[in-house]
Amino acid sequence: MALGALEALGDADVVFVDPDNGIRSSRSGTKPSKFVFLDELADYSARGQSLVIYHHADRSAGGVAAQVPRRLDELALGTAIEPLGSVIARRGSTRYFFIVPAPAHREWLRNAARSHLARWEPHVEFVTYVAPPAVPQ
Repeated sequence: MALGALEALGDADVVFVDPDNGIRSSRSGTKPSKFVFLDELADYSARGQSLVIYHHADRSAGGVAAQVPRRLDELALGTAIEPLGSVIARRGSTRYFFIVPAPAHREWLRNAARSHLARWEPHVEFVTYVAPPAVPQ
């Protein structure tokens, strides 16, 4: 995302991000302009803004069951905020809406997600983020 977006969204409580091709952790590879990068998302979370990030399912091994937890772990590390989880929409092509709430918005976004799920069942499901166990040192 351009610096202009960061400046323009300075007063927003929640930032919705809809990259063409999803989330990446590094700028390597082709067409970086079609992705949002974790460091860009971290700029918003660092100033107390919540994030809702649209992401297409990809063809990586394990399908949705593996992709969603992996992406949630990446978001937790990249933004330094524990995500609520992901709404998975399966009508048509599978896509995800990752919810990364600032502490001040956590309950509000949790309630909004519950309301959305109640209205749109059976077309969506919610996967709650479970932090990986701490590695003993």
